[in-house]
Amino acid sequence: MKTPVFYYNGWKTTYLPDGFKVEYQFSAGTEFQFIHHLTFSGIELVEFDQSRVEQLVGQLGLVELLSYWKAFASQRIETPCISLTPAQIEFWHKLYLKGMGEYFYTNQI
Repeated sequence: MKTPVFYYNGWKTTYLPDGFKVEYQFSAGTEFQFIHHLTFSGIELVEFDQSRVEQLVGQLGLVELLSYWKAFASQRIETPCISLTPAQIEFWHKLYLKGMGEYFYTNQI
């Protein structure tokens, strides 16, 4: 089964009195949809920069997507839901290529 593109479609953050929940959406082609949930509790969010939290949560999704991407090893990952600076793109590109080295080697990719 070939799925040349893996998508990071977005996330939804729900703020709670003692933290927040995040729901990430990923897909491979049009056939496969994935939802990943994370809960951060025990955090007092009295005063916080919501836009900064969303930026960090969005970047965390770039790590979470690898668990699902490995099932397909798509040649391309598209992230229409998040804008990255050139420096961030370089960081994630290096992290993916070097961080997934054993996976690539083991699977002869």
